[in-house]
Amino acid sequence: MLRALATSIVALLALSSRPAAARPRHHGFTGDLGLGLSVTWQPVHTHNSCGGTTPGCVSGAATSLEVELGLAPLSVSLGWFVSREVALLARATGTSYFRGRAQILNNFYGVVVEVWPIDRLFLGGGGGFGVRGKNPILSRSAELEGGGALEARLGFALAQRTDNDFTISLEAIRGFYEHDDVLGVALVGAWKWY
Repeated sequence: MLRALATSIVALLALSSRPAAARPRHHGFTGDLGLGLSVTWQPVHTHNSCGGTTPGCVSGAATSLEVELGLAPLSVSLGWFVSREVALLARATGTSYFRGRAQILNNFYGVVVEVWPIDRLFLGGGGGFGVRGKNPILSRSAELEGGGALEARLGFALAQRTDNDFTISLEAIRGFYEHDDVLGVALVGAWKWY
């Protein structure tokens, strides 16, 4: 196990070490556009009412989690590197799934901090607004609910250049709505520029 850990560390260092001329330019304006796949966990509330007529029946409410596979719609980040390792970004991202012909969204709109401890690895997170409900572009009725939201992500630069790269990231989006908390996790491929 120690040998596997040492090999992983050496591989990660080898990937992160590059000639100075080929290092990414983490300076100034930055942003990314991404798409991906997602999983959304949301509570489902049920209520059992016996009306007192059935022997042994107990009235009450229950909550279970429903797991939905879907898409991570177009995500967008725009911001600025405040140092070589840290960027401050406005970010719109989310998870979604389809129920019939309706696309159900769990979106995040907010401000995030992105940290690059090495040239190929980044961590990000922040807070903002959450929106969930039917996608108004694909549905006749816009049944949307707002709330607070948090977003966190861990990403890796796969095809890194000086001014741009292709990244893959794992994101978690937690929406806090009036009656429910919704969790979405997405695997996102993105084009990032510096």
